[in-house]
Order: sequence, then C-alpha cells, then structure tokens
Amino acid sequence: MKKTFILYLSSVLLCLCGCENEIPFERLNDDATLSMTGLLSTTDSLHKLYVSYSTAEEVLEIPDPRLFCYINGQLVAEGSKATGGSSYAMEFKAQFHAGDTMRLVLTALGGKLSAEVEEVVPQPAEITHVEMANVTSKKGLFYINLENFLQLRITVKDRPGEANYYFPSLSTRYTKTMHYQNSLQEEKWKSLDAEQTIPLYGDYNDFILNEGIVQVDNGDEIFGTIVPNTYMAFSDALFPNSEGTISVFTYPYWLSPWYYSDLYPDEYSSHMTRYSTNRRLCVRIHSMDERYYRYLKALNTLDSDNYEPAIVDPITLPSNVHGGVGFVGISCAAIAEIELEDEMIEDDMYY
Repeated sequence: MKKTFILYLSSVLLCLCGCENEIPFERLNDDATLSMTGLLSTTDSLHKLYVSYSTAEEVLEIPDPRLFCYINGQLVAEGSKATGGSSYAMEFKAQFHAGDTMRLVLTALGGKLSAEVEEVVPQPAEITHVEMANVTSKKGLFYINLENFLQLRITVKDRPGEANYYFPSLSTRYTKTMHYQNSLQEEKWKSLDAEQTIPLYGDYNDFILNEGIVQVDNGDEIFGTIVPNTYMAFSDALFPNSEGTISVFTYPYWLSPWYYSDLYPDEYSSHMTRYSTNRRLCVRIHSMDERYYRYLKALNTLDSDNYEPAIVDPITLPSNVHGGVGFVGISCAAIAEIELEDEMIEDDMYY
C-alpha cells in the first residue's frame, strides 16, 4: 500500500512539474504565401477573385499582381484590379462551359511568387418543373413572426451514376422603359435591359434542402447547435438517380424592376408619364463538385451565430490552390425561365 502511494505521489509531482514549463512555439515557415478565393459560375462572363499576400503575422496587398486565365490550355484572359472593389479584388472576363478545364495562375514580384488552381467545370443537372405560390411562413427556424413570401418549388433531375451536389439561385431579367415629356413637352422614352440577382431563403422544413435534418419549431433546438442551411448547398443523397424537389422563398416585391435601377431622363424638368416593363424569372440549380460543396458547408457553419466550437467538431476549409492557399470553385447552372406579367405605372404614381 505504501509503495503504491509513493508511486502515485511521484506521478502527480511529475505532472505538476511538467505544467510549469511553457511549450515552445516555432513557426515552420515565415515566407510570404499567395492566396486566391472566388466562386465562379458558367452563368457569368465577368468573374472576380480575391487575392492576397500574407506572412505568418499579417496580410498584405500583393506587389505587382498578375492573373492569367486558361481554358483547355489556351490563355483567354488576364485579370485586372476590380473597379470599385477592395484592394485585393481582381476581375477577368471569360465564358466557361461544362467540361472545360479552367486554370488560373496568379503571380507576384515579377513572377518570383506564383500559385495556381485547376478545376474541371461540372456537368449541369436538369430542372424539370417549377411551381410558384404566395405563402405565409417564418423566415427561418429561429424567427417568430410570419411573413408573406413567394415560394418556389424546384424539381431537379439528378445526373445518374454519380454523387452530385447543388445549390439554387434566382434572378430577374427585364426591359424597363420610361416614357416622359421633356421641358418642350416632347414625348420621349428611355429603356434599360438588365438582370438583377434575387435573394433566396431556404425552407427550414424542406427535407432535401436540409438533408434530412428537419425541425418543427425552435423548441426542438435543445443545445443550440443546429446550424441553418443559409448557403442552401445540398447533395443528391436523398434522391440518387431520380428527381427531387426543394422549396425556397423570396419576397415578392424583389421580383419587380421598380425596386431596382431607376431610370432618369436627360432633360431637366421632365415629366414622367408612365413606366412599363417586360420581365422573366430565371430559376437556376448550380452543379458543383464535392470540395465546393464542403467549402459552402464549412462557411455555412462558421457564419452561423449558433455555431459552438466548444461542443462541435473543428471546421476545416478545403484548399485547392497549388503553391498557395485558398479555394476557387466553379459551378455549372441549369436554368428555367418563367415569363412574368408585364407591369405598368402611369401618371407619376411611382414618385
């Protein structure tokens, strides 16, 4: 018994002594590292990347940055600093299609530093049906008040024989025309062709969109660890090789061109007589690869106020930048267009 106690006491003293010494921290590499981050789509022709140049202690603006875009081995564009963007944003113009091999090369310090990304543009899914309805619902699991929404139920036909990953988006395309009288009482008009992205909210009761985790109300949330699917990324795990339907919401007034891009006449003291518009709703389901899906899932968790690092596994952001850090993803969209009713406002009612 005495021998056992002595061994136990020795172990405790050894542990206490070990706690008195600090564990030294050594940086493995103080060299500067290039980073690239961006989420690209086949629906866009102008793309933006966020780039930086960092050491172990700080993030710096890149000296002499150059960005090159290759499609299937051919140089198609060179990036430039984004107009009106942050000091780390660069833009380039390119049109990607399903099956293309995209390669982005970032250099700095006259080519002494370089990093690159190579990704294959995924194949699109198919939208087979879209239903719209005006509904009253909560905005999400943790909201109390009911609001009026436009609900879109989108049916997706999954690509057979492979694991697939998706997310939805919405926009309106419209031609907006203003008719007016100038100071000489002459009848004139101005038109604008535009497209506007429409914010979407996922239905927290949707089984596929939430990948099987559905809560009736916030009373089901006991520990405060459920993370709403803000980015609306979902897999085909619940409808492989078949069709699945997801439900998303938006506010009806966001579909109106009157909410965006006002037109103004050139002449001073003009008088608007009427506005008219022709508009279409563009419903998209974007296909992405597994790394892109995991990236959105990680961002979804990190951005959530309900994320508790103390009781949830650590979040890891995937990186696909060779020679640097960061993530650049590209998605391919299936599109369904719906003609909406033309709108008209007359006799200065808009003002």
